[in-house]
Amino acid sequence: MTRKVREWVENFVKANGPFKKVLEVGSLDVNGNVRDLFVEEYIGTDMREGPNVDKAINGHDLLKHFNPESFDCVLCLETLEHDNFFWITVDNMRQLVKPGGWMVITVPSLNHPRHDHPHDYWRFFGTAMESLFAGFEEVHIEEQNYAGQSLDLPDAVLAYGRKPLKN
Repeated sequence: MTRKVREWVENFVKANGPFKKVLEVGSLDVNGNVRDLFVEEYIGTDMREGPNVDKAINGHDLLKHFNPESFDCVLCLETLEHDNFFWITVDNMRQLVKPGGWMVITVPSLNHPRHDHPHDYWRFFGTAMESLFAGFEEVHIEEQNYAGQSLDLPDAVLAYGRKPLKN
């Protein structure tokens, strides 16, 4: 994860936290992590074992290991590009967020270089995040170009939203 993405997540936590129970999907520490931003229960998952991974679980299988609506915040940072069927993982994440809880996703966009860990499949735009956060409230989506080029060629999309309370 880039320093800028970490700063963005830190600002999100300061504005919307603290969170009692947090799940990070794709938590393997390849180039930094956000575990220290969460003072209560944090569970890091990834498809493979390694630093910052508490449970080796494919994102497609999250509901086999965790109960629906059991997390105050579900994060997926710089990971979905490595998921061959990311929509399955996102659907699981949406189900794991408690009503009133938050989902946070950051992904690379068009101007981000390829980086296999172990594979690199996708690039995203803000419009994709609109679809992934459909039905959520207080949705915030921003495209960034940290390399300083035009936003016509963003290199990152950062998004969060709150799952509505049940009526």
